[in-house]
Amino acid sequence: KIYKTDYSIMNEDSILAVTPPSRPMSLLSKLTDCENNFQYPMLYWKHNMEPDMINPAVPPFDKKSYKIYKAISKDLGIAPSQYQYLTTVSIDKDSIPYFIDYSEAIKCGGNTPVKAIRYAVTAVDGRGWESVKSDFTSIIVNENSVIFDNFNNLQPLVYELKQNYPNPFNPETKIKFTLAQNGNVKITVYNLLGEKVSTLIDGYRVKGEYSIKFNGTGLASGIYFYHIETPGFIQTRKMVLIK
Repeated sequence: KIYKTDYSIMNEDSILAVTPPSRPMSLLSKLTDCENNFQYPMLYWKHNMEPDMINPAVPPFDKKSYKIYKAISKDLGIAPSQYQYLTTVSIDKDSIPYFIDYSEAIKCGGNTPVKAIRYAVTAVDGRGWESVKSDFTSIIVNENSVIFDNFNNLQPLVYELKQNYPNPFNPETKIKFTLAQNGNVKITVYNLLGEKVSTLIDGYRVKGEYSIKFNGTGLASGIYFYHIETPGFIQTRKMVLIK
């Protein structure tokens, strides 16, 4: 957006003609719902609002273009940094920009190879000028959990244990939780008698948003409780297994 121009020197059009677009903002990531036993990374961000983001020479004059970049590391101790161009997307100016990366299939039941996937987006204006890359968002696949590292999310993290989904379930369900601080985390599943039937996580985790899977194969139908315990947060929720 052009906030002020000195029309005695340059008007808005002439400034835009020699200025690349600003980088896209508020890039976030999540996973799609399960599709044929797989989930896929989904990115979404805010539209650039520069007047020249829409190419006036290309009908129907209602699209904005963005380039998607991706970096991968199979060693979780090394942050992905070597970005490769993935694709260009054209998004309706009145819709929320998003992109689904169908080249990264993550098994709904776990057992996907460990990796860290980092994404960035650039804006391309109607003259073909490309912005610098946005801040990154990452999806980290680790054992039976998926971590979302949304660098752009300026809202402070708060502890949260969400209701599992689907619920009721058979035989698998997903549990999402958020850690406001780094620390030890333990998530345990109990039956109605208070007997422990599974420990989903027991160890140190960095702050962030997590998604883990619980599989009830081998358990009887009924009500179960999943319990999270950290130095700063304790909560229990109920879930129902129906076979």
